[in-house]
Amino acid sequence: MAKCQKCELGPKGIAGHDDLYALAMGGGLMRLKCSACGTVWARRYAGASDFTWEESGSEHLGAVLPRR
Repeated sequence: MAKCQKCELGPKGIAGHDDLYALAMGGGLMRLKCSACGTVWARRYAGASDFTWEESGSEHLGAVLPRR
């Protein structure tokens, strides 16, 4: 599936964008998935209230969180 426009622009800040939901966390990172296009992202805390984002190939590394 092609990325949605929000994922094409890339997530920013703590939330990324409003279509992302938490999948798993562990090892200093959190994995989030876009409900619009299915892209999975890994977010790491970079200090000073800054976060780095990278596209992730795996949904299930870390403790899986219940979906709300």
